[in-house]
Amino acid sequence: ATLNHEIGHQENFKVFIDNLILKPQKKYNAETKRYMANRNFQDLRWPTKVQTGRTIRETKEYILKHVSEYAIDDPAEFIAETYSGLVGGKSYPEDIMKMYKSMKGKL
Repeated sequence: ATLNHEIGHQENFKVFIDNLILKPQKKYNAETKRYMANRNFQDLRWPTKVQTGRTIRETKEYILKHVSEYAIDDPAEFIAETYSGLVGGKSYPEDIMKMYKSMKGKL
C-alpha cells in the first residue's frame, strides 16, 4: 500500500508536468517545467462548497469515512491515498471520484 501511495504522488505530479508540456503557446525549459509543476502540485486545494455542496470540514469527514485518515491531511495525500486504493481494487463513491478527477488524479 505504501508503494502504491508514493506512486500515486508521482503519477499526479506527472499530470502537472504533462499539462505544461501540452501547452504549445508556452515555451518552457525542463527546469522551469519542473518548478511550475511542483508549484501547481503544492497549490492543490480542497474543493469549495460551491463545487461539492459540502464545507471543507464536511468534505474531510466524508473523505475520512470513505478513503483514510491520512487522506484528510491535504489534497495531495487524498490523491495518493485514493490512487493507492484504486490500484488495490477498492471502489469509491461517485463524489470521491469527482474530487479525485478534479484534482487531476490519474485513473
